[in-house]
Amino acid sequence: MSTMHTLKSYSHVLVSIPFVIGIGDMMLQHRELLKSTSMDYNLQWLCYLSSTNVYGVCRGVYVGDDYPTSPTNEMVLRLAAEQGWWNLVLDVGLKTYVFRLGGIYGPSRSVDEMTIKQEPL
Repeated sequence: MSTMHTLKSYSHVLVSIPFVIGIGDMMLQHRELLKSTSMDYNLQWLCYLSSTNVYGVCRGVYVGDDYPTSPTNEMVLRLAAEQGWWNLVLDVGLKTYVFRLGGIYGPSRSVDEMTIKQEPL
């Protein structure tokens, strides 16, 4: 509960927590607590960092915001998390943003891992 109480101090939240295979987004497991807490606090907007992998295999086709999603494998969980955050913030009347970032998620893609392995970025 103390973690939720710290949200009282914030007006903007950026969510970058990855989903867990077989479970999904761990924070959304506490949806009702998040919902009731955010209604009482000063939150103005929430941003969720997602991935372009929710579009699936596009074979070089230009992909924009209106392109249909068709995730494969565990990326179904990423899209479910994205939709879960949308639904949560709509329920409480917050502004929300979802940024679908390309090429940052997945094994051996973080800057830290590349630096440790001394591989080029």
